[in-house]
Amino acid sequence: MPHRTLVPLLAFAACAVSVGFMITGSGASATAGSVYVELDAPRDAPPFRLQRLDGTVLNSRQLRGKIVVVDVWATWCGPCLTEIPGLNGVQTEYRTRGVEVIGVTVDSASAEAIRTVAAEHFPVSYTLTLGTEAFEHSYGPLWALPTTFLIDQNWQVRKAWMGALPAKQAQLRTLIERLLADADD
Repeated sequence: MPHRTLVPLLAFAACAVSVGFMITGSGASATAGSVYVELDAPRDAPPFRLQRLDGTVLNSRQLRGKIVVVDVWATWCGPCLTEIPGLNGVQTEYRTRGVEVIGVTVDSASAEAIRTVAAEHFPVSYTLTLGTEAFEHSYGPLWALPTTFLIDQNWQVRKAWMGALPAKQAQLRTLIERLLADADD
């Protein structure tokens, strides 16, 4: 790899790991463009009220008792769009077991424009909402898109991923299975 390419890549990875430490006070592992944030301990997930694309309001209180995957994305974000099929799979596989996937778009576009872009790339089988400054502030800082949070049944953030991570879907499914098994005990 040429020196000019390696230096920025290493600088990005170092910054990404530093961001992980700043956000959680814990460790993070980095790949080019991605960070998987290990939380030392679960932390309270901030409450939210977000508008669905159909105009109705989704209140986080409606999700209590469920495992929730919150995926923060944008229509202009290529890696975000590539994750839609995997998130569709999680929604389909786990919906009947008390898991909800929520997409929070941080686009400034209209709900119709977001629906159109999402439909052009992949049909979306989970709830899409419009992000707000309050949401971004309480769940941020959002250093990369997509940013995905796994929230347990007690409304605790258990894991967070920043960026598109090749192993994210497998990790997500493993952690969901663990949370479901813990709830059965």
